Amino acid sequence: VLDMIGIVDDFGTPGDGDDFLPMYVSGDANMSGMLDPGEVWLYSSAGIASYEVVSGPYLNTATAFATDLGDGRDLSATDPNHHFGVDPKIVIEKLLSGGGLVDVDADDPADPVFLPVGTPVTWTYQVSTPGLEALSGVVVTDDAGTIGDPGDDFAPIFVGGDTDGDGLLDPGEVWTYTDGTGHQVSAGAYGNRVTVSATEDATGLVVVNADRNHHFGTDPSIRIEKALNALDPSNPTALEDSDGVPGPELLVGTGVVWTYQVFNEGNVELAVSSISDDFGTPAAGDDFAPAPILASGFNVGDADEDGLLDPGEVWLFTSEGVLSYDVVAGAYVNVASVAGD
Repeated sequence: VLDMIGIVDDFGTPGDGDDFLPMYVSGDANMSGMLDPGEVWLYSSAGIASYEVVSGPYLNTATAFATDLGDGRDLSATDPNHHFGVDPKIVIEKLLSGGGLVDVDADDPADPVFLPVGTPVTWTYQVSTPGLEALSGVVVTDDAGTIGDPGDDFAPIFVGGDTDGDGLLDPGEVWTYTDGTGHQVSAGAYGNRVTVSATEDATGLVVVNADRNHHFGTDPSIRIEKALNALDPSNPTALEDSDGVPGPELLVGTGVVWTYQVFNEGNVELAVSSISDDFGTPAAGDDFAPAPILASGFNVGDADEDGLLDPGEVWLFTSEGVLSYDVVAGAYVNVASVAGD
């Protein structure tokens, strides 16, 4: 017969002050308060200590203390308990290369990679597990930029990374894939999403992760229209536009003012780097730069006043105040040009 003193659990940290005393539940068949031969007393941590499994190995040890009532000896027994916290995880990173850029992680649709239309692009996919468990059945799928339409989804091509060749994505390994689609940039915004899934075999848990990549196909285009003595420089008539030969007939000595509309017909903002009029001669010496027509310090066509020619904006310039010209006898043609970047 033993006088049961109690049980101490080290809570996984031997020698630390977080030990706890499990609570007696049952087993004292004759209610004597003594651990009689053949009895098995049950204790529990419920209501005493709170614990949730964490990732990785865990060991805690319980020790029972009692006194032998026959000879007065102090007795003790210990028993360890082990478990391994499984927290499977998988991560995929999608990287873009093209146009001189290498492995750009363009996750944010508000901050895409800008590339000229027609640029060849390749995507690289890196798959890893930050968990402690190997994963099986790795499947990688790219939606080809059409969320909700699985018809054009594709499976990127495995390149390498399974260092031990066991077909499992082990901790520390990085598996690499490539798209192999020969994608070329088209105009405007483009984003595609890749998804990876795998299984942790011990628990059967399926883990999933996804990553996006965004680029914007730039298609810059700028156009200039020049008008002669336009009553409304923002809306010149076909006669005032006078692109064709011979143009309007004007009396010799008539004063002329040219106005210029500059259009951004592309899909990216432009800085107007130069605007020039050849003043009717092939020689550059008399070329002049028309003056911007301003409002509040910005070109009247700069709707958002950012100093950039945005898609859809039309900026106005004029020869007035820069030079004067009076009509002379005979045909006359001068050519305006504009550049932006």
